[in-house]
Amino acid sequence: MIHRAQNEVGIWLTPAAQEMLVIPVVEQFEINSKSFDFGEAADSIRLILSAIAESGSPSKEFKSPSTVHTAQSVIRAFWMRFCKIPPFCDGRG
Repeated sequence: MIHRAQNEVGIWLTPAAQEMLVIPVVEQFEINSKSFDFGEAADSIRLILSAIAESGSPSKEFKSPSTVHTAQSVIRAFWMRFCKIPPFCDGRG
């Protein structure tokens, strides 16, 4: 899901950033695997990556590609969009 979303949005995450992004997905799957909606999770990942792309601040540590983002970018995107993205939050936050 993450690799596909990265290609669609046109940004790339460091391995640590990918792990941070997948934590809420894995947690939701563990809580409710029988009714887990993989399509909804993929859409949510794409929305988080879109928020990262909108922030326009790739990691300065990487020279190429200039679109590589770190875990800090994921944290910022969670802050920006987390409670607007199911299944992570119900929208009341």
